[in-house]
Amino acid sequence: MLDKKPIPVIVYIPSARCGQTAVFETANFARSVEHKLGVKVVKIERQLAYDLNPEISEEAAEEFCLDQLHTFLRTGLEDDCF
Repeated sequence: MLDKKPIPVIVYIPSARCGQTAVFETANFARSVEHKLGVKVVKIERQLAYDLNPEISEEAAEEFCLDQLHTFLRTGLEDDCF
C-alpha cells in the first residue's frame, strides 16, 4: 500500500497570460491538480503563447495538461510497484 505522503510534482502549463493574471491562473491550476490528482504541486512552469498549439482554448489546454500529468504519474507509480 502506498503511504499518504504527497508526491511533489512540477507542472508545465501553456499560458498566454502575464503579470497578476498569470499568478492567479497558475494558482488556480495548482489547486485543480492537487484536488483532482491528490498530489502536491511544488513548482509550476508556464509555456508562453501555447507553444504546442496556438489554437487551443484555455479549457482544452488545462484538460490536456491534467491528462498528461495523470498519465505521467500513473506510469511512474506503476513502474515503482514492480
